[in-house]
Amino acid sequence: MAKNEIDKVAKSYPIILSLQQNKKYSDLLCVPFYLNLIVSGGFVEENINDENNFRNLIWERIICLKDKCKKYGVLQSDVRKIVERIVFERASRFVVGVDSDIVDSDILEALKSEGIIVESRNKIRLKYDIFEDICFERYIDKAFDACHGSYNVFFDEIEKIGRCIYRRYQIWISNKLFVQEAREKFVYTLLTDNSIEAKWKKQTEIGIVKSKYCGLFFKEFQELLDETVVEELLDITNLYAFEAKINHSPALIMNVTPIGAARENLIGMVFEERIV
Repeated sequence: MAKNEIDKVAKSYPIILSLQQNKKYSDLLCVPFYLNLIVSGGFVEENINDENNFRNLIWERIICLKDKCKKYGVLQSDVRKIVERIVFERASRFVVGVDSDIVDSDILEALKSEGIIVESRNKIRLKYDIFEDICFERYIDKAFDACHGSYNVFFDEIEKIGRCIYRRYQIWISNKLFVQEAREKFVYTLLTDNSIEAKWKKQTEIGIVKSKYCGLFFKEFQELLDETVVEELLDITNLYAFEAKINHSPALIMNVTPIGAARENLIGMVFEERIV
């Protein structure tokens, strides 16, 4: 959303006006989905530290029905397991939805009533793609924490889900990695450690260049990135740092828009004659 559109919303909702005063919420407020949740979900500013914190709140309070489980007579732990099963089965099998009969009837009713899942012809899926993204982020978080620095063990674990994990891993890198110091160092290791498989190094590079947060990474590690790594990131940017949208009117056409903050940072490095 444009700033003038957010300004209009802020006039009616004090929490948006308050969040608008803090620059760390600027990216958050530009996403209509987040803006709607803040307004309609009863969130208070003290509970929204940044985008990652907010996504955790969405997982607990919205997706897993933290405040609604008692109403439907279900346990949040059971809801969480069902949500994860729906997400992982649908993604690993590359299907539109999974059979609704895999879900306990009470939990199914709760998830449908609260707008977490949609059902069509006995097939169900989470209502929004962002819900699935958050589910995968939490799964990858746990696998990362459990590997204790053994990164190939981490990759072996998440790869068990199937090829669908590659795009989810890219999203995880883009959305999560650049706000935590330890993970910033993890990214640097992935770019320079020859023991890590090439396919995962490439997925990491794609996640970096598509991220709106990668300016922090480049700022911290610019002097440590050798010419080979920078050239690889340039190539990946030119190949993958775009978002494509298809328009059908007045004629079928694909619009390609640059995304991520890598391009401007890499251009700056070229300008400074870091590479030729």
